[in-house]
Amino acid sequence: LMEEDYPHCDSLWPRTQSVVSGCLKDLSPETQQKLTWKNASDLFRFPVPLFNPIYGPDNQLIAGIEDEDAVFRKL
Repeated sequence: LMEEDYPHCDSLWPRTQSVVSGCLKDLSPETQQKLTWKNASDLFRFPVPLFNPIYGPDNQLIAGIEDEDAVFRKL
């Protein structure tokens, strides 16, 4: 799991996303997902929003979905 201790002075904020992207750039998208949100979501049973896709440095989808209509087709 990763964490960001905002707003404490020793946090990475406001550079969090760029620092984390640099650290994880060589990992697979699946591993990036697990480290940045999925493990925490599963552990704490905290659902994540389906919309608002998040892209990694290679423009690969890391979280969310690109097609909002796909959610409604699955319901």
